[in-house]
Amino acid sequence: YIDTNAKNKIERIINTLEGIEYGILIIHKMDINYAIGDIDTNAQMYATNIHNKWGVGDNTKQNGILFFLSIEDRTVFISHGAGLENKLTNNVLDSIIKHMTQHLKNKKYSDAIELAIQKIHDISIKGKNYQEVRLVCFDCLNLRLFSDFPRP
Repeated sequence: YIDTNAKNKIERIINTLEGIEYGILIIHKMDINYAIGDIDTNAQMYATNIHNKWGVGDNTKQNGILFFLSIEDRTVFISHGAGLENKLTNNVLDSIIKHMTQHLKNKKYSDAIELAIQKIHDISIKGKNYQEVRLVCFDCLNLRLFSDFPRP
């Protein structure tokens, strides 16, 4: 879903930023054998489990972010460590995901991730707020599932 050049670009961006450790998981489809709820609940559980299993973030600082994209399920979830909870509230994360949507619709997954990384860095490390990074959330209810996310 992300070619080598895009992967390398994302890694270069991440390596220039300090204060947060990032993980990225893109899968074709979640395994329905492990489904226990709706698609959003499953994405959250899947992402949180992988976040913890991979150990994304510093144990003391709890500063990890995991981007989880399930292409066929057309869902995105951003898991974050407890050390980022004050700045990366659900509304902020939903707004970031909303801003990723156009890239996701166009199957430009690396562009969506780059945008999200920059917004998260601006908010959590540089201390910018919603308005400074132009994240306006008109409807933050259930933005983790995209009905317009393209089918493969």
